[in-house]
Amino acid sequence: MSPPPSVSQAATPEALLEGLAASNLFDLKGLVAVVTGGASGIGLMVTTALLANGATVHIVDLDSKQLQSILNTYGSSAEGRIFGHQGDVSQKAEAKRIAEEVGKLTPYVTVLFNNAGIVRRAIPIPYTSTEPEDYVAVFDQYDESSFLKVFSVNVWAPFFFATAFLPLLCAARGGRFPPQIINTCSVMGYAKDISVAWGLLAYTLSKGAVEQLTKILAHSLINLGIRVNGFAPGTFQTAHKRTVLGFSDPPPAHFVGEEADGLPGVKIPVRHFGRNEDIGAVAIMLVTNQYMTGEVVCVDGGMLLRMPASH
Repeated sequence: MSPPPSVSQAATPEALLEGLAASNLFDLKGLVAVVTGGASGIGLMVTTALLANGATVHIVDLDSKQLQSILNTYGSSAEGRIFGHQGDVSQKAEAKRIAEEVGKLTPYVTVLFNNAGIVRRAIPIPYTSTEPEDYVAVFDQYDESSFLKVFSVNVWAPFFFATAFLPLLCAARGGRFPPQIINTCSVMGYAKDISVAWGLLAYTLSKGAVEQLTKILAHSLINLGIRVNGFAPGTFQTAHKRTVLGFSDPPPAHFVGEEADGLPGVKIPVRHFGRNEDIGAVAIMLVTNQYMTGEVVCVDGGMLLRMPASH
């Protein structure tokens, strides 16, 4: 497989500069993307960034009402085109069905964003205790169901969807945009102290697994010419965080380095939550940069500089 044409091959300096202009470098016309969980949160940030720059986007979501709302909102106002597919990403059969459904609408898929994710119960660990009974009392609140649903959506689904979409991704080879899978990881996947992840043990474990899956797939799919990358968001203002975790913007004191309400300071150095344009910029960079694979880009406002982490 030969590499796609490069602006480095431009015949004149003027042609080189024109090719490097943002309007050309980040023009996504002709790109076809599938975004799981694309009707809300981080997924919607990815979706709108791609649409605004001319891509065709197929969003997959479990919530049919929210899905239709997004189609109604952006169906006629965006530069690109948008399609919706309702389904449960945690089911292998659904991944196959949705891939077939998308395949009836497009001959190829340029990029698959495995973004859908969920969280479940948060349980704070009694770090200050020296009594084993205190730890047992907390850890014993977890059971099989605490992990199974989170892992089925956050880890198994990206694998199922990557497998189901391989033929459509391979069909994009030789085009302007080489095929790629992009997984939504999380800086919480690096966390050693899960109190900075609000006690979301299953979620934290699952996001560590997604990063490893990203690297495994990147290595496994080399001969198919499919690149695999990921990005790891920090704390972003989403409807989920507002309703479930009670977040506000500007962030509460413990998110900018002060202790508040018994919570340790997470200390976001840039002193604000992530925003739509931050996700949009990294999504477009990953889509258009053809010289990256097996990488996970952190978009966290510097959180990892200060939190106990393995990164």
